[in-house]
Amino acid sequence: MNALAPSLAQFHPVTGDGEPVMLRAANFPARIGRGADCAVRVTDEGVWEHHLELHLDSQMRFTLRTASDATAMVNGEPLVGVHRLGNGDIIELGAAKLQFLLGNVNQKGLELREAALWLLLAAILAGQIGLVLWLG
Repeated sequence: MNALAPSLAQFHPVTGDGEPVMLRAANFPARIGRGADCAVRVTDEGVWEHHLELHLDSQMRFTLRTASDATAMVNGEPLVGVHRLGNGDIIELGAAKLQFLLGNVNQKGLELREAALWLLLAAILAGQIGLVLWLG
């Protein structure tokens, strides 16, 4: 996937040869694991078919929990229950380590609006100068 494509969340492998994975809103809730139906596929040793579940709550916060009896760690601490993820967190599942990053946001091209604003400001300035010369 294009690294500049808009996404909500990203997973970058810290270990192994995997490619970064970008997740969009349509991917949530997202499964992380070895399974073919997982949004983030991790095939390292010790990774279960459906190892983790990533959710996006109503306040746009990312939460992570293990699926079934799987074990994982976040920033070196065991993942127990539901954990709220922060930008840059390191997730360990099996032999794999992934870094969670907030997605990139692409700003709309505003060059045309900016140019129009500068032209408007220039016209106002020219009008003021003309008025001063006419009155003076």
